[in-house]
Amino acid sequence: MIIAVIVLMLVIKPFGHKIDSAIVGSWRSEQDSSISITFKSNGDMIVRSSNFVNDSMSYEINNYNVIVTFATGDTETYGYAVEGDTLVFGSNYYTRLT
Repeated sequence: MIIAVIVLMLVIKPFGHKIDSAIVGSWRSEQDSSISITFKSNGDMIVRSSNFVNDSMSYEINNYNVIVTFATGDTETYGYAVEGDTLVFGSNYYTRLT
């Protein structure tokens, strides 16, 4: 019975995953305006630039860190802070688009 409950929780979790954070939305890089990042409320992440679009990433928030998971399964952890319409993500600054 316990195993069935655990399996059910693991199956349901991806469908109910919702992130409620100030980071959700689209942001444009202040250093290079061709780069933007979108953090969706379901944990998906999209990075766009003039040369590519990468929409096969996901993220989760752990305190003041964003843990990004790439399509390969590799992860990177970045510090972040939202200050009004400015996102400090790692060592880069972004301005809110939406």
